[in-house]
Amino acid sequence: MPYNEFLSDRISQFLQEKSVPFEARKMFGGMCFLIDGKMCVGVVRDEIMARIDPNIYQESLAKEGC
Repeated sequence: MPYNEFLSDRISQFLQEKSVPFEARKMFGGMCFLIDGKMCVGVVRDEIMARIDPNIYQESLAKEGC
């Protein structure tokens, strides 16, 4: 199943609006967004995956939609 291009476009637009320099690359059957050469956020099928601070990992899992 291909990645959700609508989600990918929304992420791209958000990063552009925030003036964040990024690179978009197709990886792992989805779309990944790299910032400073490191994976930051991506879309796999209909899901978003995001790199978060390990110090707030447990707190983040408790949030709705995570």
